[in-house]
Amino acid sequence: TSKITPVQQLAYLANRGMGAIEFKPSIEIPTINFINIDEIIRILNQVLDLKNNTFQENLSDLGLLNIFKIGTSAGGARPKIIVSEHKKTGKLIPGDLEISDDYNHYLVKLSLNESVNYNKEKVEFAYYKLAKSLNINMMDSKLIDNKHFATLRFDRINGEKIHILTACGLTGWDFMKPENSSYENLFKLAVNLKIPYKEIQELFKRMVFNLVFANIDDHLKNHSFIYNKKNDSWHLSPAYDLTYPLNALQNYLKISRALSINEKRENIEYIDIELIANKFSIKNPKKIILEVQNAIDSWDEITTNLEIPKNVSEAISKEFKIFV
Repeated sequence: TSKITPVQQLAYLANRGMGAIEFKPSIEIPTINFINIDEIIRILNQVLDLKNNTFQENLSDLGLLNIFKIGTSAGGARPKIIVSEHKKTGKLIPGDLEISDDYNHYLVKLSLNESVNYNKEKVEFAYYKLAKSLNINMMDSKLIDNKHFATLRFDRINGEKIHILTACGLTGWDFMKPENSSYENLFKLAVNLKIPYKEIQELFKRMVFNLVFANIDDHLKNHSFIYNKKNDSWHLSPAYDLTYPLNALQNYLKISRALSINEKRENIEYIDIELIANKFSIKNPKKIILEVQNAIDSWDEITTNLEIPKNVSEAISKEFKIFV
């Protein structure tokens, strides 16, 4: 089986990708032996015809799974789809066809044949509830049929495409390389983009949240920035992918977090967090840490209401950290 080339991928992505960047052919398409443009167009039209004729009556388990069968443009390790729900009729269509304000545009993480013996999407929703209680900026989210995690997209607002780039996309950093992957680098990037100071404070709170609630999958692709074309400025995007990323029912000998602090990926202490606070002029860092830590008290109530198994919620809470 021949692999899909980058040109074929971009031809399919075209104007339907995440964010606002679109891909169009140059005025003159060079003749290259191993690329058959006519074949690409034929296959693309077949896929689009299928998508344009696919819709469901509502945002439900069956509707989501039927759209999932024809593919998705959302990346990531867990199965995801992007869907659009008509605000008045509830009609559900594939999410790469429309950008209008007539629709609510969702990214949905699907719960399919859970191999970990519990619903990870419910755990992510519990983390969403924790983060919202701390006034961490996140798009409105919900559980569909008590199993699929759905969040409104921040790259589709008021019928417009919004330019977004991850920290990797902005810099070319490889999120797998340790020398790139540090909170110091992330804060430096935010400062260089001249994002408002209150958003630097918010970034600090998100870092503390990840530390306290054991979200070690805090890599550079899980931090994004939004471009405001009206005033030519960058802003911190709403937070996303805040969750407990491991299998709560397994024991791990040694797992390091993705982003280092003070050149440390484990055994991080208050003094390490304080170094970040001092370097980037964070006001009242101890107050922020205490506020986040206090949210631990609501974990049991949130997980009980979501019917997350007790052994799962307890296993996760054992990983929570206290710094002050």
